[in-house]
Amino acid sequence: MEDKTYSELQARLEEAWKEIAYYKRLSKEAGDLRLHETEELSRLIAKFKKAEKELEQAKDELEQRVEERTADLSKVNLALTREISERKQVEAALWESRQQFQGLVETLYDLIWEVSPEGHYTYISPRVKDILGYEPEDIIGKTPFDLMPTEEGQRVSEIFAALTAKQKPIIALENINLHKDGHPVIMETSALPFYDSKGNFKGYRGTDRNITQRKRTEEELRRNQDVTERLAQEIAIIAEIGKVIGSSLDTQEVYESFAVELRKLIPFDRLAVNLHSPCDENVRVAYVFGEAISGREKGTLFLQKGSVSDVLARTKAGLYSYRASDQEMDQRFDNYAATVNEGLRSLMGVPLIYRDEVIGTLHFRSKTPNAYGEQNLRMAEKVGAQIAGAIGGAKLFSDLKRTEQELKDSEKRYRELSIVDDLTQLYNSRHFYSQLKIELDRLNRYEQPLTLLLLDLDNFKAFNDSYGHVEGDQVLMRLGQVVKRCLRETDFAYRYGGEEFTIVLPMTRSVDGAVTAERIRAEFKKELFTPVPGKEVHMTVSIGLAQYNPQEDMKAFVHRVDQLMYQGKKNGKDRVCCEP
Repeated sequence: MEDKTYSELQARLEEAWKEIAYYKRLSKEAGDLRLHETEELSRLIAKFKKAEKELEQAKDELEQRVEERTADLSKVNLALTREISERKQVEAALWESRQQFQGLVETLYDLIWEVSPEGHYTYISPRVKDILGYEPEDIIGKTPFDLMPTEEGQRVSEIFAALTAKQKPIIALENINLHKDGHPVIMETSALPFYDSKGNFKGYRGTDRNITQRKRTEEELRRNQDVTERLAQEIAIIAEIGKVIGSSLDTQEVYESFAVELRKLIPFDRLAVNLHSPCDENVRVAYVFGEAISGREKGTLFLQKGSVSDVLARTKAGLYSYRASDQEMDQRFDNYAATVNEGLRSLMGVPLIYRDEVIGTLHFRSKTPNAYGEQNLRMAEKVGAQIAGAIGGAKLFSDLKRTEQELKDSEKRYRELSIVDDLTQLYNSRHFYSQLKIELDRLNRYEQPLTLLLLDLDNFKAFNDSYGHVEGDQVLMRLGQVVKRCLRETDFAYRYGGEEFTIVLPMTRSVDGAVTAERIRAEFKKELFTPVPGKEVHMTVSIGLAQYNPQEDMKAFVHRVDQLMYQGKKNGKDRVCCEP
């Protein structure tokens, strides 16, 4: 704009000069100028001067503006130079920072990565080669779940989907990856979501730490701790067994206490102690705890040859069944089928050695297949050595007092005559209360369960009235026989009075006692009576049962069971009634 004004003024000045030259030429040619021509000339000169003055002013303004523009351009140029210098410094710093970051990423123990919102790798550090055996370019585009076992990948992908939906961080997520060669690698993953400049979710950036060795160490420490705790417990229980064994020369009392403590160390459904006779080839079952086996009841004798006891005695070493079939075991040992028939599927035994002589064997049976292993066998051998010492000591003691014992046995036989009911051959009510007190004292000491049954014949008075007392005695006698058949060696049955009977089931919970009661009820109901020719009669029995409550008064306990029996009578008879 300014340049155009200057050009116009200059053009107008040149025009004025041309007009002056023209009029000078006319004046020269005419020689006489008219007045009005002179005035016109004066006007033109004035116009010229004015134009010249305006041109001068425009020139000054233009020079001032050029100077100002030059100064502004100098400032801009200086600022631009400074900006270029600063940008170069920033680029140099950024390059250095990238170099440092790359060096840091490549030397970090952890694996650095970035994934898209869908979980696909968009970046992974070279550390992946050392941890998983892959090159970074092999991983880009894949998901972390592609590197995991199928089930693990499914589990982790579901967790990732849930976190992604809410854009929550991933914190110390343990997961299993597969190395390129196939072995598992346990990783601990942590990551944060990241966003673009507009706040759009772009995925996760995080780290994977190889914790395989740490997990192995933790597992080893846990195993060591478990072993230490187990050893401490075993030592304490073995010490308690030693204390129990050393506290009495009464082998039966030792057996009872020993069985309770031993069950804390070795699982079993049946425990038996067999004693060997040096004079013959028979073995006597001295003690049984738990499940009964036909032909191996407490007090029975059996031929040693071909039995498990025979193998233990000959080898003087323990044994246990492992992955052996029932058929194989039956072919190897006599009477093993009886064990199988009782549902016992695992066997373990150790010899009882006293003064280098096998005086007996200790047997364990379990309903669980393959229940025993080397650790159980070693423990059984330790405990067997203790019980062998107790049995050997008691045997010496009994030899010294054999004569006295024979006298006591004779006295006991006479005493049993006074505590056994002649008709049913069960203990009578006098012995019931004394024996029940002993059992309750024992279970209060050792905190073991005990269940009491009270049986009463249904409609027995009517039977007596109809057919007489002789036939009624036959019913009582047959009920006593049924009860004996249905009980274990460790159980006790009594004729309580009249047509009432009681049964004490030591080491038995009420739920197991109910099974025994139902078996007695069902078996007795099958019995057939013919009080008169051509007349067949079936009798029934009502049974009440309850489990003893710790520290409960004995008479209150018996009364509670009695009430349950009468409840069964009221509910229709021929039934078992127990507490819910």
